[in-house]
Amino acid sequence: MAVVKCKLIKVTGPGTLLDDVLGAAVQEEGFCAENAACVLRSTTGYTTINEINPYTSCMEELQTIAKGAGVDLKAKGSASVSAPGSFDDVKRCVEEETASGRLLSEEIARTEERLGDDEKILEQLMHIININVPLDELFKFQYFKLRFGHMPLENYKALSRYSNESDDYFFFVSSIEGDDVWGLYVVLSSDAGRVDSLFESLLFERVIISGRAHGTPKQAYEQMKSDLENAKQELDKLRQQRDAYAAQVSEKLQDWYSYLSVQNAQFKMKSKVLLSADGFVLYGYASAKEAPRIAASLGGIEGVSVTCTDPSPDQPTPPPTRLKNLWFFRPFEEYVKMYGLPSYNEMDPTPLVALSYMLFFGIMFGDVGQGAVIILAGLLMWKLKGMFVGRILTRVGITSMAFGFFYGSVFGFEDILPFGYKVNEGSNMNTVLIGSVVIGAVMISISILMNIINGIRQKNLAKVLLSNNSVTSLIFYWSVLVLVLLFMNFLPAKALMPVLIAVVAVSLLIIMMKEPLEALLKRRKRLVQSSWLDYLLESFFELFETVLSFVTNTISYIRLGAFALNHVGMMSVVFLLAGSASGSHNPVILVLGNLFVIGFEGMIVCIQALRLEFYEIFGRFYEGQGRAPSEAEDSWKI
Repeated sequence: MAVVKCKLIKVTGPGTLLDDVLGAAVQEEGFCAENAACVLRSTTGYTTINEINPYTSCMEELQTIAKGAGVDLKAKGSASVSAPGSFDDVKRCVEEETASGRLLSEEIARTEERLGDDEKILEQLMHIININVPLDELFKFQYFKLRFGHMPLENYKALSRYSNESDDYFFFVSSIEGDDVWGLYVVLSSDAGRVDSLFESLLFERVIISGRAHGTPKQAYEQMKSDLENAKQELDKLRQQRDAYAAQVSEKLQDWYSYLSVQNAQFKMKSKVLLSADGFVLYGYASAKEAPRIAASLGGIEGVSVTCTDPSPDQPTPPPTRLKNLWFFRPFEEYVKMYGLPSYNEMDPTPLVALSYMLFFGIMFGDVGQGAVIILAGLLMWKLKGMFVGRILTRVGITSMAFGFFYGSVFGFEDILPFGYKVNEGSNMNTVLIGSVVIGAVMISISILMNIINGIRQKNLAKVLLSNNSVTSLIFYWSVLVLVLLFMNFLPAKALMPVLIAVVAVSLLIIMMKEPLEALLKRRKRLVQSSWLDYLLESFFELFETVLSFVTNTISYIRLGAFALNHVGMMSVVFLLAGSASGSHNPVILVLGNLFVIGFEGMIVCIQALRLEFYEIFGRFYEGQGRAPSEAEDSWKI
């Protein structure tokens, strides 16, 4: 449950062995090539390899052939790819197949386009099939303009009232279909502009009859119907030819694609190599588990030297970040990535996010039946659509059911189970709200501890001791909490109050003097960057903001209890709407009401829980400045 620890592998050797090394490195799925210039502190005496990738265009052509043939290309593992010849041979074969495959694809595309046109023309003709006038004669008037289309029925009624007072156009209705009136109007060419504007204001949507339609609308309809059937038969034959072609070339396309994928990966790796007069240097990362085996494999090439070390903390760029979590927590990695990947030397917050998010959701949306529905919805979203949110819903549905048992609520009914903590009864409301604040205090403390741990891992003493979320801040926060409990008579030890007030004052002073204290730790001569007066004024307002953030962040967790009460209130409204004079409930309204609450309130609770994660928790310790693995690094073995 952390960022995967990795090793830095350095490969050197004479330039004549570079292709052999790259070929072997590509076959190692756990080897993640790194740009050597990002590892070396100085690149003096080194040059990069600047060449145009010859494999890109060939792969694009191959993908075009496969798409036209309906073949789903999937690259095989690099170790299982056998060369189907030289690159020139593969390129020539791809060009030949492109020429033959393109003809069939273009013919299918033309036929599909013609089929679509025929269907569109048939739909147009259906609306004027009752007009017994040849279409060619309708649209060849010299002094008249004819417009065909449709408008809303209500607007047609308004047009009818206007027609009684005007004789500058004639409108003929061909059909009335639902809320639309289809027809055409005839107008003098000299009046066309004004009348067209009138019809546009009435939302008349003009339809252009295709020039392929001849004869009366009925004759044209029969002809186009025949053409449509012929086009369908022709398309079926072409698709059969495509299927036969796909079966014939599928295996060859897969082999070529696998070969080109390996060569393309090798070329990309080559661009990360640095050359010198002594040879080449290639760097790459591998998980600590796989690194010894990969180093031994690459070192097996005669004349090649391989070293395997821990990444240096002061190298120009840090190692890429790869997360490793239990399968139950893994879906919540997507939430972490939305905020940013953790740095290599930063703690992975995924377990904390998973546990806290499920806890927050369960508290705010506790119901046995509705939680079960959420689990079912999550499974469907995950299995049918592959949505990561579905996997998260299956988890939060479990905690929703757990708190549903605690609340004694099943689809809003609180009398089915013989037990349950009724949040809206008596003093329970206050208890729930106070409990939410207690949870907030615990989560803020955990966040500060996470920041302290990150500071220790990063060897940043100022972050551990002096920052707004340091040991000093934790002491200040808990001293204030204890003082509040003493003032409210929740704790009896009144004698501790002067000591706690002194601790709070010292803590605030340390936080306020963070910059000069940090300068002392780092042995800088200049304690503050600006004047002392400017620094003190700025620090005072920053300190005020820090104290205010502790207060607002803690109070913000009241939303946990508020939404728990809101959930009960919404279900009360559902029961009120479903009630009847006989005392029974309308089952239809109950089902619809539960579905509404699950969908609407469930979405809001998901958002509120995520807000608590990002604003109240992440903001205290998480930087999220890690860099994602490249395409090669995405295949790390853990």
